[in-house]
Amino acid sequence: MNDIVREKAAYILKEERSRVQKRFSNNRGFLDVTKYDKSIPDHFKKIIEEDNTIKSLLRRIDVIARYEQNK
Repeated sequence: MNDIVREKAAYILKEERSRVQKRFSNNRGFLDVTKYDKSIPDHFKKIIEEDNTIKSLLRRIDVIARYEQNK
């Protein structure tokens, strides 16, 4: 299951990583890298959560985890 999630996340984030690279290469002047670094996890989390395949998988994992916890 970890491999499936890792594969899906890598696929989703590949396009975003390309966009970020283009944004950095086209930017003139100074970049606020620290501010941008702090926003990356939230941004990627939003991308993954908006993907219905991942959202469905996470719901299933949550159900299984709750079941295991209540045994």
